[in-house]
Amino acid sequence: MPDLYLSDTRRIRHVGGLVVVEYLGADGETWIAEKKPATIQLTPEGAIIPAVANGYGTPCVKTLVMGGAGQNHPYYHLEYDPDAEEAGWWHFALPPNFDPTKDIKLSVYWIAETLTEGDVVWGVKVLGQ
Repeated sequence: MPDLYLSDTRRIRHVGGLVVVEYLGADGETWIAEKKPATIQLTPEGAIIPAVANGYGTPCVKTLVMGGAGQNHPYYHLEYDPDAEEAGWWHFALPPNFDPTKDIKLSVYWIAETLTEGDVVWGVKVLGQ
């Protein structure tokens, strides 16, 4: 596949089985691969919840909600006990253009099943293998 030039300073190339976007460096000679942020979505359906505590924390409960009147789309949710410290696990691969010199940013979107008082604390641990 030939290079596709988007402008004088940006191009698309086929490199090692991947299609990458490169920009021309400040020296005007070196092409540098762009490192774009990637999004990895971790959903309740994809959570790995062991049947028993495994030494890494008490697992939360993963439930399939079939919906009710007016809710015709089944979905999963994770139930955490408000009086206990519980955990859920996800496995995922980093994208091929991951830059280990940059921070990994995490956004958590959640809702409470009922109106509650108190605090919610999220902790994240990453294990590279």
